[in-house]
Amino acid sequence: MMKMFICGILLFKFSFLMMLFSLYYLYLNKFMIFEWNIFSFNSMKFNFLLLIDYKSLMFIFLVSMIFSMIIIYSISYMDLSDLKMNRFFYLMILFLISMYMLILSPNMLSIILGWDGLGLISYCLVIYYMKMKAFTSGMVTILLNRLGDIGLLMIMGLMTFYGSWNLMLYNMNEFMMIFLLLMAFTKSAQIPFSTWLPMAMMAPTPVSSLVHSSSTLVTAGIYLLIRYVDLLEFNFKCFIMLISSLTMLFAGLVANFELDMKKIVAYSTLSQLGFMMSMLSIGSTELVFLHLFIHAMFKSLMFMCVGSYMHYMNSNQDIRIYYGMYYIYPLKSMILIFSILSLCGFPFLVGYYSKDLIIEYFFINKMVYFSVVNLIVGTIFTVSYSFRMILVLTSKYLMMNVIYLKEDKIMAISMSMMMLLSLFYSKLIFNSMNFNLVSINMLLVYKLLVFKMMILGMIMGFNFYKFILFENKIGLFLMSFLFMNMIYKFIYKKVITMMFDYELYIEKSIVEMLSSKFTLLTLGIHSLKIPSLSISVFFTFSVYTIYLLVFMLSLK
Repeated sequence: MMKMFICGILLFKFSFLMMLFSLYYLYLNKFMIFEWNIFSFNSMKFNFLLLIDYKSLMFIFLVSMIFSMIIIYSISYMDLSDLKMNRFFYLMILFLISMYMLILSPNMLSIILGWDGLGLISYCLVIYYMKMKAFTSGMVTILLNRLGDIGLLMIMGLMTFYGSWNLMLYNMNEFMMIFLLLMAFTKSAQIPFSTWLPMAMMAPTPVSSLVHSSSTLVTAGIYLLIRYVDLLEFNFKCFIMLISSLTMLFAGLVANFELDMKKIVAYSTLSQLGFMMSMLSIGSTELVFLHLFIHAMFKSLMFMCVGSYMHYMNSNQDIRIYYGMYYIYPLKSMILIFSILSLCGFPFLVGYYSKDLIIEYFFINKMVYFSVVNLIVGTIFTVSYSFRMILVLTSKYLMMNVIYLKEDKIMAISMSMMMLLSLFYSKLIFNSMNFNLVSINMLLVYKLLVFKMMILGMIMGFNFYKFILFENKIGLFLMSFLFMNMIYKFIYKKVITMMFDYELYIEKSIVEMLSSKFTLLTLGIHSLKIPSLSISVFFTFSVYTIYLLVFMLSLK
């Protein structure tokens, strides 16, 4: 317990230091590159690169600060034995190191260390509770993340043509662009790979808050695209816009029908990831970075609030039991409502600065009409499910089956700190990146459209709160994420069984016999020094055929 507390304090100090460094680099407009040439082979250079600029330092500050708050929060939340606590702590530290590797590296050699580390450790954290459901979720998570790793390995293979793995120094060909998008889409859970993010909610809540909030794992894909989006062609950017706007729309729609509190927050993360991806396709990376930063703060705060509710409610996540929580836990509910309003882009709260700007940017840019409609409807859905959560929390219908405990001091302090820090830092970053000087001149209709969207979202949220019947077949269909989980189960099962069959019958049977075992057998027969027995080639093959038949029968 003590080492977790000390680790949290040290990381908080370290994050503050990184913030000062990042502002220093931002104001001087400079960056540093460290190169370590591991070895050269002909014209291929295996070098390890570290890029230090204000974006990477700012991101390190963000990850460290959120991690420090969450590790202190976990002292109270993860009420476990010392052995399990140690495992949790070391996994989280390994995760942090992998994230640092990913942030500082513009080089494929160092990216693969961070990228694979994130995938494997997130799997270990999802299956932390060792339940059957957790194992299923973990399997889906790691399989989809492995698809992204395939893209990374293929890019590394293709980059050997250039004689170096420094992707940022070269133009990409089409295959490399496709594999880069595969990497980004699997890690950032865009359609059709978006089912793993809600399933990963089987992990403990501090893990969800750090890993699956918008601060680390799921933003790895977006961070990668922020670095490399200038190298992409226009056709690929249009494709990103289409996929990400659809992700935002569907995630918002499903969140309105969902009854699991943690999954609602997960779908809202998915929706915001789609929002950021679509902004990336327009090409304003600075604005995406600002929203990424601000969103990570209030989303991890949101997860922390939901987790502390669950801690007191005997780990129950059903939203129908959360009626009237505002009157039982006022402090926690106030912090949660603050983060929900930030998510909606409520004026002068945290999310308002970036979200309002992004929506205005959408209106002044040339875009496909279909994508614009998707994004507008997706934003309305965001306000809708957020308002529905607020209505549930402030409802007068108190549930009597609540397990009441007084507010936990450690949790309350870490959440309050996070709220104050998010308010302070979001405005600081907004001003330091000079967005306070940006003003977009538009027609009044477009300026007021944001408020119209908010009002429409509130009306929809009220209707979802009041009139949804839980026997509703449409609601069940949407809650299962358009039956995507079922489809995935069938696809995964077939593919994995085919892979196992291939390994068993081809790799471990026929190939083995054709190579080692058959050779040894024939050599053994030929080495028999029996003068009376004349061994022909026909005899050798007949012996092999018998051996093969026996082997195949033994497999069945």
